[in-house]
Amino acid sequence: MAALKSRMAVKGATSESIVNEFIKHHGDAIARENPELIRIALMKIVQNVGKALAGPTSSVQIEMFAEYGIERMVMITAANGEKQHRKVERLTVMEARAFIEDHMKPKSRLPSPVKEMTRLLDTIEPYKVTDRSTVGECWKKYRKAGAG
Repeated sequence: MAALKSRMAVKGATSESIVNEFIKHHGDAIARENPELIRIALMKIVQNVGKALAGPTSSVQIEMFAEYGIERMVMITAANGEKQHRKVERLTVMEARAFIEDHMKPKSRLPSPVKEMTRLLDTIEPYKVTDRSTVGECWKKYRKAGAG
């Protein structure tokens, strides 16, 4: 998948076109891995179910907290450290406060690839000719300058 994505990304490719190409060339591998792929897909779906904001679900039923722009369910960290999906109405006030606290923490820990991309750009930025210069062009100039 990585090689295919890399090859297709040279010219620019959508996720859908990469997936379609992968299916076209590796249908047999997908068939062997189908149970695990279904599990992964279902886990992704579960993560997104319930992200709808609270509000009326029908003209008859009035949703609790409809005047607040909050999701019906949130992911909290339980006392044992396990991540759990919970309905907002079932949270204790203490759990709700902990949820807020978790989400207000500064994001000081960027994912490593983001840190490394930042470091790369900081290194090659002086070698940029225009805003349309590519990372590869800048890298070659950086290397040619003997800086790397």
